[in-house]
Amino acid sequence: MPFDMSDVVLDSEFCEPVVIYRQSGTFLRGQFVLGAVVQIPCLATVIADNVKDLDQAAVADRVKGIIEFYFTREIFLTGDVGAAQQTSDTVLWKGKFYKLFQSYEWGEYGFWHCGAYRIEGV
Repeated sequence: MPFDMSDVVLDSEFCEPVVIYRQSGTFLRGQFVLGAVVQIPCLATVIADNVKDLDQAAVADRVKGIIEFYFTREIFLTGDVGAAQQTSDTVLWKGKFYKLFQSYEWGEYGFWHCGAYRIEGV
């Protein structure tokens, strides 16, 4: 039986309010059409990223700020989700937007660990 870490991730000494921006879309006559953006307010633990994760980011993204988020809700990267096509979630934290590029699903332990790089907007 896995140990549920969600209480640690949501501990008031560690977590901060963030907003997840989620957007999906579909292909229509050969063109990808984005759907509406859904805003999901939640809490997350935010920490500085380390060199190992920085090495896995695309070269063009390395000059931007890279941080890590720990969430207690499911997080999506670009790919298929059911019948819709899903783009990577974007997170608003302290007035700046971060695009998720890496996710470690630890759902059985009650959390998702994600790497993100700073972008200009949604």
